Amino acid sequence: MIRFILTKRKFENTLIEKLRQAQLIVFFTGTGVSQESGIPTFREGPTSIWQHFDPEVYATVPGFDNNPSKVWEWYWNRRQTFKALEPNAAHHIIAAWQ
Repeated sequence: MIRFILTKRKFENTLIEKLRQAQLIVFFTGTGVSQESGIPTFREGPTSIWQHFDPEVYATVPGFDNNPSKVWEWYWNRRQTFKALEPNAAHHIIAAWQ
Protein backbone atom coordinates (compact mmCIF):
# COMPACT_ATOMS: atom_id res chain seq x y z
CA MET A 1 0.00 0.00 0.00
CA ILE A 2 2.78 2.43 0.87
CA ARG A 3 4.47 1.76 -2.50
CA PHE A 4 1.18 2.54 -4.27
CA ILE A 5 0.83 5.80 -2.35
CA LEU A 6 4.41 6.83 -3.14
CA THR A 7 4.00 5.91 -6.79
CA LYS A 8 0.73 7.84 -6.97
CA ARG A 9 2.30 10.85 -5.26
CA LYS A 10 5.27 10.77 -7.68
CA PHE A 11 2.85 10.61 -10.61
CA GLU A 12 0.79 13.50 -9.24
CA ASN A 13 3.90 15.62 -8.61
CA THR A 14 5.22 14.87 -12.11
CA LEU A 15 1.85 15.70 -13.65
CA ILE A 16 1.59 18.97 -11.75
CA GLU A 17 5.10 19.95 -12.80
CA LYS A 18 4.40 19.14 -16.45
CA LEU A 19 1.17 21.14 -16.34
CA ARG A 20 3.01 24.12 -14.83
CA GLN A 21 5.57 23.98 -17.62
CA ALA A 22 2.99 23.63 -20.39
CA GLN A 23 2.34 26.58 -22.63
CA LEU A 24 -0.96 25.23 -23.85
CA ILE A 25 -3.43 22.91 -22.12
CA VAL A 26 -6.56 21.56 -23.77
CA PHE A 27 -9.45 20.11 -21.79
CA PHE A 28 -11.59 17.50 -23.51
CA THR A 29 -14.88 16.83 -21.79
CA GLY A 30 -18.18 15.29 -22.73
CA THR A 31 -21.65 16.55 -22.00
CA GLY A 32 -21.52 14.74 -18.67
CA VAL A 33 -19.32 17.47 -17.20
CA SER A 34 -22.30 19.84 -17.31
CA GLN A 35 -24.84 17.29 -16.12
CA GLU A 36 -24.05 18.16 -12.51
CA SER A 37 -25.23 21.70 -13.26
CA GLY A 38 -28.57 20.41 -14.51
CA ILE A 39 -27.87 20.25 -18.23
CA PRO A 40 -29.02 16.89 -19.58
CA THR A 41 -26.73 14.78 -21.73
CA PHE A 42 -27.64 14.09 -25.32
CA ARG A 43 -27.85 10.30 -25.17
CA GLU A 44 -27.41 9.02 -21.62
CA GLY A 45 -30.44 7.80 -19.72
CA PRO A 46 -34.13 8.60 -19.63
CA THR A 47 -33.60 12.35 -19.15
CA SER A 48 -31.31 12.68 -22.15
CA ILE A 49 -32.16 15.24 -24.79
CA TRP A 50 -32.61 12.76 -27.64
CA GLN A 51 -35.13 10.77 -25.61
CA HIS A 52 -37.45 13.76 -26.02
CA PHE A 53 -36.38 15.27 -29.34
CA ASP A 54 -35.52 13.70 -32.67
CA PRO A 55 -31.85 14.32 -33.47
CA GLU A 56 -32.60 13.96 -37.18
CA VAL A 57 -34.78 17.08 -36.90
CA TYR A 58 -32.61 19.20 -34.60
CA ALA A 59 -29.02 18.08 -35.20
CA THR A 60 -28.58 17.43 -38.91
CA VAL A 61 -28.14 19.59 -41.97
CA PRO A 62 -31.25 18.11 -43.64
CA GLY A 63 -33.26 18.80 -40.48
CA PHE A 64 -32.08 22.40 -40.48
CA ASP A 65 -32.66 22.78 -44.21
CA ASN A 66 -36.19 21.41 -43.81
CA ASN A 67 -37.20 23.86 -41.06
CA PRO A 68 -34.46 26.29 -39.95
CA SER A 69 -36.77 28.39 -37.78
CA LYS A 70 -37.80 25.29 -35.80
CA VAL A 71 -34.16 24.39 -35.17
CA TRP A 72 -33.17 27.96 -34.25
CA GLU A 73 -36.12 28.21 -31.86
CA TRP A 74 -35.21 24.89 -30.23
CA TYR A 75 -31.63 26.03 -29.58
CA TRP A 76 -32.81 29.45 -28.40
CA ASN A 77 -35.16 27.78 -25.89
CA ARG A 78 -32.33 25.55 -24.63
CA ARG A 79 -30.08 28.56 -24.08
CA GLN A 80 -32.83 30.39 -22.20
CA THR A 81 -33.38 27.38 -19.93
CA PHE A 82 -29.67 27.04 -19.18
CA LYS A 83 -29.17 30.73 -18.34
CA ALA A 84 -30.56 30.11 -14.86
CA LEU A 85 -28.09 27.29 -14.16
CA GLU A 86 -24.82 27.69 -12.30
CA PRO A 87 -21.39 26.32 -13.22
CA ASN A 88 -20.23 23.32 -11.22
CA ALA A 89 -16.82 22.53 -9.69
CA ALA A 90 -15.44 21.11 -12.95
CA HIS A 91 -16.35 24.30 -14.81
CA HIS A 92 -14.64 26.41 -12.14
CA ILE A 93 -11.48 24.29 -12.28
CA ILE A 94 -11.29 24.53 -16.06
CA ALA A 95 -11.93 28.29 -15.92
CA ALA A 96 -9.17 28.72 -13.33
CA TRP A 97 -6.67 27.27 -15.82
CA GLN A 98 -7.49 29.87 -18.46
